[in-house]
Amino acid sequence: MATGMKMSVATLQDCLAHDVRIWGHCGSSHCSKAEELDLAKLIEHFGADYSYIADDRLRNALRCTRCGHKGGTITIAHRRIVRD
Repeated sequence: MATGMKMSVATLQDCLAHDVRIWGHCGSSHCSKAEELDLAKLIEHFGADYSYIADDRLRNALRCTRCGHKGGTITIAHRRIVRD
């Protein structure tokens, strides 16, 4: 029987420690751009202990590289491990 592994990814440091990606999504209704955010740059800007969950600063700071819209949403995803 497989069991799920629990982990906390409440801060940017947690994301780094657990190999979790943060994706930014454009907030414009006319654009579908999404891209992986640079975790090292996020830590440099917000700090390793920054909790992105209940704080809007990260979402509000997003700027779409396609349409220029400011603001958006984020999602997190664990990196996929490819096995031969």
